[in-house]
Amino acid sequence: MKNVLISGGTGFIGKKITKALQQKGFSVFILTRDKNKKYSFDEPFPKIIEFSEKNIEEFLEIGSNSEAIINLAGASIAGSKWTKDYKKLILESRIKSTNLIVNAISKMNIPPKCFISASAVGYYGSRADEILTEDVKPGSDFLADVCIEWEKAAFGAENLCRTVIPRIGVVLDKSEGALPQMLKPFKTGFSSVPGNGKQWVPWIHIGDLVNLFVWFVENEGISGKVNCVSPNPVQMNQLTKSIGKLLKKAVIGNVPEFALKLMLGEQAAIVLGSTRAVPKAAIEKNFNFIYSDIDSALKSIL
Repeated sequence: MKNVLISGGTGFIGKKITKALQQKGFSVFILTRDKNKKYSFDEPFPKIIEFSEKNIEEFLEIGSNSEAIINLAGASIAGSKWTKDYKKLILESRIKSTNLIVNAISKMNIPPKCFISASAVGYYGSRADEILTEDVKPGSDFLADVCIEWEKAAFGAENLCRTVIPRIGVVLDKSEGALPQMLKPFKTGFSSVPGNGKQWVPWIHIGDLVNLFVWFVENEGISGKVNCVSPNPVQMNQLTKSIGKLLKKAVIGNVPEFALKLMLGEQAAIVLGSTRAVPKAAIEKNFNFIYSDIDSALKSIL
């Protein structure tokens, strides 16, 4: 049986990866701290494993010699205002879950064939127009610091099995993630561009992201850091206007940076940061992006 275990698999990305892997013939196990909670998955319903320091034996048994362990766990960076306590949760939720998995892998009789542990393009920080490939040095803001520590924990498995670190960009999906938030203002009849509009948005269509994860599982030649973004990042101006054009709604003016910072505080960095990341590693390994331009991606979603 080709087992794949997914930590953080109950989120919208995890559910879509689960479905894609099942369609490929993999048996998927979802790792959760609450086994009795009711989860919504498409059929066939994946198996649920309670995963904690106190209950590790089942994970060791099923994870041993598995095809892959995928780690998506971590508190949402947009889930709450960035108070001191929530920032601590963002970091610790990622580090603790990653350390727990890596430590468990080290105890397996036969380690998994690969460990895929998510990171984010927040690793680079805000870098204006600089083109950011996987070998560029990290930024120095809060999200960059989180990603540095997150990846450091994940690379603890590097000597145990093939390790892949997907640095995920802004995921475009119809019902979850950033896009529904961007659509809300248009319901009033128009929207405005956040900030000056020149900030680069490292977007990726949910379909391409899911395909990348399946590709990581199936290809032994893929390891290390991989930017999971479209080959064609766009500036916020273009993204907002492309949405407006597709919805046949007006885009009027800009929301000043000071207003966004007043409303969101430090969290405004999510909207105002400029990250021109490109998928150099994926392109060099001949990954085929289905949605490489923003207009076709938005059209397929909306």
